[in-house]
Amino acid sequence: MARTGIGEDRDLGIEARRQGELVGACYGGTWGGTCELESLWVHPDLRRSGLGTRLLAAAESEAAQRGCHQVVLLSHWIQAPGYYERQGYEIVGQVEDYPAGTDAIWYRKRLPTSQLGSRHGAV
Repeated sequence: MARTGIGEDRDLGIEARRQGELVGACYGGTWGGTCELESLWVHPDLRRSGLGTRLLAAAESEAAQRGCHQVVLLSHWIQAPGYYERQGYEIVGQVEDYPAGTDAIWYRKRLPTSQLGSRHGAV
């Protein structure tokens, strides 16, 4: 990070709670104009309720407010196939047979210029 002169990374965390109990979360960080999401989790009882989509949208919004122009994340074919594509993510890389029997997939979503914060001239 020091070699780039870009600055320090910042953690990003969005949580959903029901009566104090954690029922969903999206975690990652922002640095260098990019948000890297490391985890999106929803309690099994609330899957397919739209909570994951709301958590992801909140993380994208926070990333845009921090001046990020894209979001990247790693997932696997066995985890919610097609989900990220439906959320506007594109596949930018793939590692075959990781874990054994399936593939790891790198996704990217470019954030619309209209969502970017004032650091990029948006109103």
